[in-house]
Amino acid sequence: MAVKFLTPMPGLMRYPPNQFDGGPSDWQTRMTCSEFQLVARTIDDLGFDAVSVSEHLVLPVDLVPTMGSHWPHALTAMAFLAGCTTRLRVNSMAMVLPNHHPVELAKSIATLDVLSGGRAMATFGVGMAPGESAAMGMPFGRRGRATDEYARAMHVLWTEDRPSFDGEFVQFSDVVFEPKPLQRPHPPLWFAGRSLISLRRAADLGDGWAPSGGLLGKGPWFESDSQLPDLLDEVAERRAQSGNDRPFDVFLALEQPELGPDHTMLPPRFAPSSAAQILDEIGRLEALGVTWTMVTRPGDPATTLEGHLDDLHWLADEILAACR
Repeated sequence: MAVKFLTPMPGLMRYPPNQFDGGPSDWQTRMTCSEFQLVARTIDDLGFDAVSVSEHLVLPVDLVPTMGSHWPHALTAMAFLAGCTTRLRVNSMAMVLPNHHPVELAKSIATLDVLSGGRAMATFGVGMAPGESAAMGMPFGRRGRATDEYARAMHVLWTEDRPSFDGEFVQFSDVVFEPKPLQRPHPPLWFAGRSLISLRRAADLGDGWAPSGGLLGKGPWFESDSQLPDLLDEVAERRAQSGNDRPFDVFLALEQPELGPDHTMLPPRFAPSSAAQILDEIGRLEALGVTWTMVTRPGDPATTLEGHLDDLHWLADEILAACR
């Protein structure tokens, strides 16, 4: 199988909070610098393809009971992780694009890509918290338009010698932008979200779609992985019409959590109990068009750092090795 594997970096966010306040994941709240480096190097050495970092810059107080209050700045953490690894890709899974100025964000991603030897990736979302958007000066109702425009502005900065852009939210001209990213034309950009709007945004402006998880609501929504072949046919048509022949990725976690309307985490649709079940499900998803996934060891979550490292070794031995 050609599917690639992403795994999250522990200790950087505390969601859902009940797992950390004396719960099984409480060990992550005490991780030190050297332990973050140890985990990152272990992930790198074991052959995982990417490590992910989630982000919220601020969180409205009404969401703290269900989402916790501890979230990192993604690119800062990604730079740290890239600096202590040698081959592992680093991915923001996910970053709220309209909460960042696109010129500064384009510079940060390009710099990281150069210093990491071309290992930067980015997964963008439009955001789901009006209070967070307000704190960052972004009107919540215009965040989708801003996301599209910011992505286009960053494309211009990354690819043009004398970039200029005249949009609703951002304008620049008579400037130069260096360094360009090492990956050409730019690092892979994925767009997160279960809505079909997010898929079309990914098709038009990105290199991949990450519909795992997400708030359930009124359609049109991605509700079943059986939809993927038809949806990817639409992606291929849209990209062909624009002359885009770059590969297109689909990330779908093996255990797909559902989020309730108040952002509470609901049970996953699929909970394997063995390596054989995991491998069968990976094969099924790959046949539908999934190119990246995330897997966890069956059973209860690790309650110590040593237990987490043991889980990573189990996944490498039982799952990654069998897929390569």
